[in-house]
Amino acid sequence: MAGTIVPMVRIRDLNTTDDAEVRAYYDIYRRAERDGNPDARVYSYAETAASVRGPSAGMSFQVSVAEVDEVAGPVGAVMTIGSTTDNLRSAWVAVHVLPEHTGNGVGTALLATGEQRMAEQGRTELTAEFALQGDRVERNRGFAERHGYRWTYNEVERRLPLPIDDGLLDELDAEARPHRTGYRLVTFDGPVPQQWAQGYCDVNNRLVLDAPHGDLEVEARRRTPELLAEQDAEINASGRRRVSALAIAPDGSVAALSSCVISDPDEESVDQWATVVDRAHRGHRLGMSVKVAGYRLLRDLAPDKRYLQTGNAETNRWMIAINEAFGFAVHSTIGVFVKRID
Repeated sequence: MAGTIVPMVRIRDLNTTDDAEVRAYYDIYRRAERDGNPDARVYSYAETAASVRGPSAGMSFQVSVAEVDEVAGPVGAVMTIGSTTDNLRSAWVAVHVLPEHTGNGVGTALLATGEQRMAEQGRTELTAEFALQGDRVERNRGFAERHGYRWTYNEVERRLPLPIDDGLLDELDAEARPHRTGYRLVTFDGPVPQQWAQGYCDVNNRLVLDAPHGDLEVEARRRTPELLAEQDAEINASGRRRVSALAIAPDGSVAALSSCVISDPDEESVDQWATVVDRAHRGHRLGMSVKVAGYRLLRDLAPDKRYLQTGNAETNRWMIAINEAFGFAVHSTIGVFVKRID
């Protein structure tokens, strides 16, 4: 019986100055993410192009693509992502292969390329995320484990249909209001105002410490007002807009924040980014309060969006309870896998 013919895989860096090539990379990413899950949330082309072309505020994005004989154009890609200001031993690795080219070694070759690149940069703790639902559970988990990645926790994506009922927002705000005496809420559309930028960074930098991450080794972020301004410029340049709400403590400091990013006009979703309460100010229902305030502003700014999406570790019961009070429901599960390399 004849053996399986494995094509020769050639890997090279993505030419980020070539619009057609960046489009081809985006098509690989989008099709792979939606293989078996046609409603999967994917970043827009504008967001993706901005990331791969850089420079990005405090982050490094690098992409390589795979080609095989007798096929025009790339059939797979690997993106590696790492912070340039903190957690310098860590990185994210994302492999995507066109569905018709899976199972023939393309993903393995791409993953090896990404791992080598990160090892050369001294990044020894690699994180990879894989969809764990339907017929993708065994395939994706098997791929990760065959290549030395160990499951560490699940991230659960939840979605909330928009618009949110005004009566529900009023009810949740009424429940939280008696607990936040002395605090005031501020909201804004667009870049974080300079007067709040340092406080925003101080609170947001602790998110990676406060949110569950299994046994991942993480340190506080080192985002600065300057990097925050760069991020806001990137958001605007890709056709998105940030919507934020802050809780201001009696002493004038930022005690809590919640931010969403409205996708570009061609997309139907809104991404919930951070919701964080400073440890010194917990117990005042500030997480619920800033979410309500932010969602009210979101309602006015994005009446045409279809849903709001958020992700939390499945062990983050505090945030899950808040999200479920708004009506967020489980949409999909992402397995987070880790590999430590020498």
